Amino acid sequence: MILADKIIELRKKNGWSQEEFGEQIGVSRQAVSKWESMHTVPDINKILAMAEVFGVSTDYLLKDEIETPENKEVKEKPIESDSKRIVTMEEANQYLSAVKEASKGIGIGLFLLCVSPIIAAILYAVGIGGSVPFTADQGAMFGSVIQIFILTAAVIVVVLSCIKLRNFSHLKKGTFETEYGVDGMVRELMKTSEHTHLLKIIVGIALCFVSVIPLMACSMLAGENDLVIAIGGSVMLIMIGVGIYMLVQTCIIRRGFRKLLR
Repeated sequence: MILADKIIELRKKNGWSQEEFGEQIGVSRQAVSKWESMHTVPDINKILAMAEVFGVSTDYLLKDEIETPENKEVKEKPIESDSKRIVTMEEANQYLSAVKEASKGIGIGLFLLCVSPIIAAILYAVGIGGSVPFTADQGAMFGSVIQIFILTAAVIVVVLSCIKLRNFSHLKKGTFETEYGVDGMVRELMKTSEHTHLLKIIVGIALCFVSVIPLMACSMLAGENDLVIAIGGSVMLIMIGVGIYMLVQTCIIRRGFRKLLR
């Protein structure tokens, strides 16, 4: 058994979280996490401190071939700790998959919310032209009915997306620990998705800022043509919707990563 596995085993045997164990030997939770995921190796002073706190010999910690620790009196500080749920690698992957699906659904719901007025605006503008068998007010009323259906669909999509995360409600409370290897896996996923995350943030914000340009251009070129102005406004709302979708989707996924790294 390697050092990292022995640290995990002895820490959990004593019922300590990574943060609580770190307090025993004067290091941060992040340092303990790096030791357990084999990203770093503790120095000799920390090895000595661990042996003292765990009540084992340094030979047991340092020599892989020694599997059974010597029984010594454990020197520990009194810590009151609630039992914490262990998040396995399989559960972590299931959670990240659910977050990805939920982020898409919530993003789509907000996109529909942004574009919902488009049909009413276009039908109103068409009705003003007088070339259709309905008035502007009738077009706006019919468009408003369609808008209500779109808004209803948006709410349903968002609610169903949130329900997908209901089985992982214990992760919101932070009262959990991750199985060996989960921390490293999540950090690697965060690292590989960093470029995409930043790109979506930049593009999403840019779309929201420049979305007013189509409306301004159509207003300048259309004169008194309400339909052209309505089309310009529709393009603006679509651009805002796409920008919000990108921002919300990538931020929800990022938040999912960070929850597992608490």
